[in-house]
Amino acid sequence: MLLDRETLEIAPSAQVALDDLGDDARYDTELREGQIEIRTPVCGNGIAAGICLADALLHLGERLGDTTLVAASGTHPFSSAWGRGSREGRYQELAAEFPYAGRRHLPCGLHVHVAVSGAERALAAYNAARSFLPELVALGAIELRAADSQTRLEDASAVAALFQCLLVWLAERHDEGDELLVHETSRIAENVWRARRYGTRGFMVDPVTGEPVETRMLVS
Repeated sequence: MLLDRETLEIAPSAQVALDDLGDDARYDTELREGQIEIRTPVCGNGIAAGICLADALLHLGERLGDTTLVAASGTHPFSSAWGRGSREGRYQELAAEFPYAGRRHLPCGLHVHVAVSGAERALAAYNAARSFLPELVALGAIELRAADSQTRLEDASAVAALFQCLLVWLAERHDEGDELLVHETSRIAENVWRARRYGTRGFMVDPVTGEPVETRMLVS
C-alpha cells in the first residue's frame, strides 16, 4: 500500500510511482491505485526471496520521496480512501465479475509460487497441500494465495520458506511411493474458517478423524 506520510491514509498514486520506476519488472499495478504489486525473481529459498523483497521495498521507498510511504499489511486498518480501481484490463475484468469485492475490498496478499516438476508429481503434491492451507492461514494472519501480506520481512520470508518446504516434502514423499492423503473438502473448509476466525489460538478438526485439535498442536 502507498500511504500519505502525514495522515497515513491510502495515497492513490500508484501510476505516478510506476511511471517513475520505468520498466523495472519488480513492480506492477494492483487492484487499486493505492497499491503496487512487488515481485521477486525466481529464488532458491525463502531467505533469498526475503533479500530480494527487502531490496525492492528499499528501492521503492527511496523513489517515492518524502511524501509517500510504502506499507505491507493484510489491509489498511482505518482508511477507506482507496482510490479508483486499476485501469489495467485484468483488474477491470475482476471488478466487473465481482463488483462487491471491487468496490468494498482492499486485499493485500502474499503469493508464493513453488515449482514442482512432473505433472503427476505436481498434482499429487497440490492435492495433499490443500489439507495444510488452514495451518498456513492461521500462521499468516486472516487469510499461498492464502496468506496476508506480512508487515515484517522476516515473517514474509518465513511463510515463503514454510510453503516451499511443505511442497518439497510432499513431492519427495510421492517420489518414495508414499500415499499422499486427500482429505475431505468440508473439513478443510471448516479449518480454513477457524483459522481466519481464531488464528493460532483456537482449534481445528482433525482432517482424518474429525475430532477437535488445538491449532497450535497442528501447526507445530
